Amino acid sequence: MVKVFQKHTECELIFSYPVTVADRELLKDIFQKKYAKVSLFFGRIYSLEREFIILLYRAIVEEKQNVDLIVYKARLAKYLRGLGFQPNYYSLFVHDKLKQITQAKQQKLLRHIKENYRSNDEVLDYFFTMVYKKYGYNLRHYKKDMLFRRLEVFAQKYQMKNWIDAIGYIAQERVFFKNFFLVFSINVTEFFRDPLVFKSLYELFEGKCKHNTHLRIWSAGCSSGEEAYSLAMLLKLAKLDKHSLIYATDFNSVVLDEAKNALYGNENLESLKRNFSIIKQEEVLESFYVQNRYFFSLSQEIREKVLFLEHNLINDASFNEFDIIICRNVLIYFELKLQESVFKLFYDSLRFGGYLVLGSSETIVAKYQRNFIVIDENYKIYKKVV
Repeated sequence: MVKVFQKHTECELIFSYPVTVADRELLKDIFQKKYAKVSLFFGRIYSLEREFIILLYRAIVEEKQNVDLIVYKARLAKYLRGLGFQPNYYSLFVHDKLKQITQAKQQKLLRHIKENYRSNDEVLDYFFTMVYKKYGYNLRHYKKDMLFRRLEVFAQKYQMKNWIDAIGYIAQERVFFKNFFLVFSINVTEFFRDPLVFKSLYELFEGKCKHNTHLRIWSAGCSSGEEAYSLAMLLKLAKLDKHSLIYATDFNSVVLDEAKNALYGNENLESLKRNFSIIKQEEVLESFYVQNRYFFSLSQEIREKVLFLEHNLINDASFNEFDIIICRNVLIYFELKLQESVFKLFYDSLRFGGYLVLGSSETIVAKYQRNFIVIDENYKIYKKVV
């Protein structure tokens, strides 16, 4: 619930759960009262919705109100900073009280690991089993060297002794797991990343897909949405947008919330313009976004072409039949067995004659090579033929 503390000239609001429409209306009323200072405390909150952020922008930048943003989750602090805000970040994650709660369990668990597991691989297998039993996430078929790196980054970020110390905390407390999950699922992305790939896709839209005006496209592992919105811009350029839709999925609900907002820091605009200029004249791009002092917002006509959904490539089934599936730089983190499972999912989800686009270091696994022909070897575009 939201707690409100009002003084004569100041007001404090404490948000302890995801912000609702009613909370936004309450904040709007608070801003209209023109307090000398408004302090907003965000507790167990990893993301804020688009309208709430725009409301903050108008109050802080346009109305020049004195507003303090106090954030207790690193992900939300990072997101707001990326949009130009200056939140004060206080980590509840390493709070002494939480460490005290888990300290006894931690020591017992580390003794158990030391006494029963000799190699790093054995420790990881034990960790996988605990995570799956407690949280329902199967990490077993990810490449172990990648998991080691993520655990080491996590341990360093939160000032833990080492990666084994980190798994002790992750395995016993959901708050630790959720923060590890955000570190684990970080993806490098930008608008029109590898622009020649998107240029090849645009040529596909203009050519072989020109008469297929009802395209269904799946952007798998969409992260914070840049790839999906880039595809929406290409559909608009090719005049295929009217009856087409992009399904953008990820297993990380926090990045999906950020993607739905379609708000990006102004530093991302330069890479957007640079990459887009390789595909088309830059002047066309200006109708796709609105820029302000802190960030830029994608236009309604681009946003409405993308439907964001939570979907786990490992556990979840096919949910539609698609003309094009794009999954770039995700499969490289999976072992062969899991890659084959994901390719079966893609094969079942792709219509006959549909196209599959992979990352620069990825290719069709041997088990499914006879089912696809190469359309563009350089940019990893394949067509389903069997």
